[in-house]
Amino acid sequence: MAKTYFISYTGQDKECALWIAGVLEEQHQTVRIQAWDIRPGDNFISKMHDYIKECDVCIPVLSQAYLESDFCEAEWTNFYAMAAKRKEKRMIPVRVTNVIPDGLFQALVYIDLYNIHDDKERKLRLLADLEEASRQIPSFPIAYLKPRALFHGSLLPNNLPDRNLYFSGREGQLNELYTHFQSGGAGCKKQTITGLGGVGKTQTATEYAWRFISNYKDAVWLVNAETEITAFSDCLGFAKSVGLLSENMDETKELTLKQLADHLKSWFAVNNSWLFIFDNVEQSEVITPYTSGVQTGHILITTRNRELKQGKSVGTDLFTPDEAAQFMRARLRENADLLDNETALTALIERMNCFPLALEQAGAYMESTHRSSSDYLALLDKRGTLKTLAARQSMPTNYHLATIETLALSFDKLSESARQLLNLCTYMSPDRIPLAFFLRQLERLPNPLQEDFDDDFAQDELVVELLKYSLAKRDGDFLSIHRLVQEIGRDQVNDSGTDWLGICVDVATEDLQGMADYSSREKREQFERIVAHGAAIAGQAENTHFDDEIKKAQTSRLYYLLGKGCTELAWYEQALEWYKRDLAIREIVLGKEHEHTALTYSCVAGVHFRQGNYLMALEWYQRALAIYEKVLGREHPSTAAIYSGIAGVYGNQGDNLKAQEWNQKALAIREKVQGKEHPDTAILYNNIAENYRKQGNHTEALEWYQTALAIHEEVLGKEHPDTANTYHNIAAVYYDQDDYLKAQEWNQKALAIREKVLGMEHPDIANTYNSIAAVYYNQGDDSKALEFYQKALAIYEKVFSEENPDTAIIYNNIAGVYNSQRDYSKAFEWYEKSFRVLLHKLGDSHPNTKTIIRNLKTAYNNANHSEPFETWLERKLGS
Repeated sequence: MAKTYFISYTGQDKECALWIAGVLEEQHQTVRIQAWDIRPGDNFISKMHDYIKECDVCIPVLSQAYLESDFCEAEWTNFYAMAAKRKEKRMIPVRVTNVIPDGLFQALVYIDLYNIHDDKERKLRLLADLEEASRQIPSFPIAYLKPRALFHGSLLPNNLPDRNLYFSGREGQLNELYTHFQSGGAGCKKQTITGLGGVGKTQTATEYAWRFISNYKDAVWLVNAETEITAFSDCLGFAKSVGLLSENMDETKELTLKQLADHLKSWFAVNNSWLFIFDNVEQSEVITPYTSGVQTGHILITTRNRELKQGKSVGTDLFTPDEAAQFMRARLRENADLLDNETALTALIERMNCFPLALEQAGAYMESTHRSSSDYLALLDKRGTLKTLAARQSMPTNYHLATIETLALSFDKLSESARQLLNLCTYMSPDRIPLAFFLRQLERLPNPLQEDFDDDFAQDELVVELLKYSLAKRDGDFLSIHRLVQEIGRDQVNDSGTDWLGICVDVATEDLQGMADYSSREKREQFERIVAHGAAIAGQAENTHFDDEIKKAQTSRLYYLLGKGCTELAWYEQALEWYKRDLAIREIVLGKEHEHTALTYSCVAGVHFRQGNYLMALEWYQRALAIYEKVLGREHPSTAAIYSGIAGVYGNQGDNLKAQEWNQKALAIREKVQGKEHPDTAILYNNIAENYRKQGNHTEALEWYQTALAIHEEVLGKEHPDTANTYHNIAAVYYDQDDYLKAQEWNQKALAIREKVLGMEHPDIANTYNSIAAVYYNQGDDSKALEFYQKALAIYEKVFSEENPDTAIIYNNIAGVYNSQRDYSKAFEWYEKSFRVLLHKLGDSHPNTKTIIRNLKTAYNNANHSEPFETWLERKLGS
């Protein structure tokens, strides 16, 4: 039955109020809302009085701002006065922020939309609680949930690079793009620009964006989609720019790829005048999360992969002769005299094979040296580069050779320092090469680059040289180099007599080695900036130094350090990939019984342990142990580390006696060899304490933890991750003893360090969130408990996936909250998720699995299932 709804809100919550109104109107309900129904010149007080009088249901949009608004108070108190005379009138608050209702609202049951990230669930909850049938439902204005939203008339969000003033040609492709995008028809329109590297796909896409930017009212955005990481970063930047996310980067680091994609799709759903350019797409899987199912706007993709086609395909090839001439005239418009005459210009274009990148390099060289087109051609003939390189079988195309010719002249013009910098950059990832990387490793750079880079002025000068000849682009403290320039540059330096790749391997290895403990946020961010470049260098070295065992060993070391860094940042799948490549080299070069090979075995075991794959972890630890005991002996610290790792596996499998046995073996070595005050010994004290805690011996546990803490605070300091670990563990002891105030005090100490040092998506942060949530739960604050459990779960599912035992513990804890709220169906649903994981990972005899089974039974029976629980359980165990 149709009703009349009055929506009461404060201006800060306007977007959410409009969403609620839109949902209700889609259900053919009558809605009264200030934003739609009160126009300039209306008597505001009279109108509001009429709306409150005629409505059946008043919906206050609950937020802190609403509760503090005098105007809003007047609205709902007026409604209450009328409701006293008409009993059928109802007030149903809708909570949209984390506010605790007080006063009269405390007695009302509200619809809670706060912190519900699934759009469908949010809509269905609103309609179900309002008892309205669900038909077509509009999308939720996700921008409302964040601090800042953009409206028509404000500055158009865009991150386009400066417009290329030299752009010319491509009129056919630009017209083709425009015609298709402007054609009729519903849905999102997609087009793909395909072509060779260096033919100007990105330039064409950005020129289209600049030329027709006035056609878009909502946004124009460029995404570097070469990898998942770059695409995520640029999409994250967009989400923040339009107010979908907080400007606080620590908060946004909690987002998973799926969550970010969902935020963008929600924005796409309520905005239809936008252009997204996904640039340099290598694999469609990189952009699919953001583009699949989108029904509005325009998407433009550039790719070298002609098989990757989404929507209409627009080919971009070499310039035509006319386009090439037009480009050169534009490129040298300030120096038109350098073009000599039409004959010389035609000859130059033919020599460059009409290849855009080669023509750009030629134009930059001519402008910088003030040489005419005739002079430039004479230089090419004199140098003889084309004839020399044409004989090389590795040079497959004429356009490639044309670029080599013009680049070779530019290389010759560089100072020695600039050429050395370019040589190193050719082996790195092409985008965002940090200048700080070279500064940190000055002593390993060749001269004169070392001397010039140590001087700010000289450093700027040599970077300017690269920019002057269009060999690089600069963005703040980062350089980017075209992939084709890198490829040709590598080919040039291979014949130089200097092992530039070897220098890169050495510099990258030392840089990663220098941040090896990752105990500060600075080191972790450093790794994030360099990891792609270290990986590119290692890949080049692996493919190049396949017959040099010393250099292969250096490459394996670089892979090992990449794996270690990824492990520290909880990028576990990537860590396993680097360790796998490390082992592929080490097992051949060093053999399967070398201590360095064993070190990587132990690292692989550690990753499997963190992922909850305990059987795999034990297998790899045993491999490492066999080597260490044979090569290093049974009293070596490395052997003790393996004993400790094995103890951890048994402890997490619930076998505390075995865990204690292996810990004691490790402790005997640590105290004898490294002493009782060593940080490694303190970690072992921590592990022994944890074992006592699991056995319920809180006095012993606390004593061992305090011993470990004294060492950590003295040797490592009060802001080290290992110190935070001990704080966290001490909190667990107090929690077990029901001393929640002390537990929360120690939890907060641990959280402050972890958030500062580890970042917001590390599993250790999730562990602390879980502990904080447990305290709230036991104090009876279900809302806070659920909030922190959900924060922990978002991290666990991103880092570990849904099949990890630690993730299963969160499932269990969330179920407990629902169980205490007597929502037995939801409790059973979460308990079952936890049970499925723990049964698969730990087996039905593990203490945690047994606990889940007991919890399951309670929720199952309370949910009034007709089938006996034992029958259900037997069926599940059998399957």
